[in-house]
Amino acid sequence: LGFQALFISVISFALASLSLAVFYPKVSVKASFPLNARNILSTQFTILNDSIIAIKNVKVSVSISRITTSDGATIDGGSSFEARLREPNSLENKDVTSLGAGETNTVQFPQSFNVGDNVNFVDMAIVVCFESLFWSRERLSRFVTVMDTEGSLHWKSEPLAK
Repeated sequence: LGFQALFISVISFALASLSLAVFYPKVSVKASFPLNARNILSTQFTILNDSIIAIKNVKVSVSISRITTSDGATIDGGSSFEARLREPNSLENKDVTSLGAGETNTVQFPQSFNVGDNVNFVDMAIVVCFESLFWSRERLSRFVTVMDTEGSLHWKSEPLAK
């Protein structure tokens, strides 16, 4: 009887762990090309629900760590990504209440936060808050700008702890 109980416990634990791994919500964010080649802040970002289940109560915001401009101005939001900018009208579908498995939505940097076309560095995070079966989650996707050899800025995904 002891071996059977141990075997059933091990199998139950393995199945529970597998279920958590399969149903754990996965959300990713990818940057596209800027709508205005001279303004990196005109970039649209795509939110993707990589899960096999829907997520709901989706809220998207932007958290700025640092923006510098070519004329020397700096906006410093701190390195913790705690301050959030949210402009509901900047969302393609206003507030997307849910994203089904594999569904996407596009968001853009808040247009009310206009620093012009002379941006030369940005360090920010797109913040996606959502709920799933058993979880309320917040997913931060950090992006920094890098300059190519022609002087154009592009987004690069970076880990949060850099």
